[in-house]
Amino acid sequence: MTLAELRDELIRLIKYASDYDPNTPLSLYTALLNRAYIKICGEADHPHERTTLPVPANTETVRVSRLRKTLRVWWIENNTQRPLLPLRIRHRPEDTFAEYILTNDAFFTPGIPHSYEARGNRIRLIPIPNTSAQLHVEGIFVPSLLTLDTDEPDLPDNYHDLIYKLAYRYYLDPYPERAQERLLLEREIKAGIADLRRDLRTSLYSDTLNLPSAIQEVWRLR
Repeated sequence: MTLAELRDELIRLIKYASDYDPNTPLSLYTALLNRAYIKICGEADHPHERTTLPVPANTETVRVSRLRKTLRVWWIENNTQRPLLPLRIRHRPEDTFAEYILTNDAFFTPGIPHSYEARGNRIRLIPIPNTSAQLHVEGIFVPSLLTLDTDEPDLPDNYHDLIYKLAYRYYLDPYPERAQERLLLEREIKAGIADLRRDLRTSLYSDTLNLPSAIQEVWRLR
């Protein structure tokens, strides 16, 4: 369904409940639909994408636009692609030796990243690269907003109804007397999102959605 079609379905639900105001700007409905779309994608860990970014020399942290969860990272240099090891940072007092290992050139090639630390949409490279290269990132991203009437959500077609139903649920927020209706909608949407998650995990990306936990744990003094 396109944005225009989603908006029509949302308005149809509102009219059915006798709440429709013809003076309501279309932008309000679009905002509700986008809010619902982003929420559903967040709950379903979608969309799953890959992107490649240039990394200048001496860059410690790379910001990846729209990245919500990092799954895998590769370092690309001289036409060679190498996977980086994920680090799970835990703040504990007995860190000294682990921190020494990570920063000591005697254990790794200086200036060539071997590991990364992911925090939100930022990826910290360890060690800091001394040459320009590329970073290839696979992860869960925040979807692009629907802005044009012809835009379509990046979800399977049979789950598009979740978007306008959740948007309608948000539309009911200012009406406390509609609490029972909101509750019924929430149950229906929750069940739909669970089905969506299951279907996405059996898609062509299923081999990367269930990744093992980080293979290194690093303790750092604070």
